[in-house]
Amino acid sequence: MVIKVAANNFDTENFGIYNIGRRAISLVSFPLLLCLGISIPRYISINYKDINKHSNY
Repeated sequence: MVIKVAANNFDTENFGIYNIGRRAISLVSFPLLLCLGISIPRYISINYKDINKHSNY
């Protein structure tokens, strides 16, 4: 839906720039979001141990 609106509102060159930017953002965001599945549980457990005054390791 958004791509169709952008295609109708932009000329060919600007739509190409928009599409390349969109693809670049999706390429960069995937590895960053993939790492969150590992880091969030790790830091939650470390923080939980700190609250209970246990060692971090």
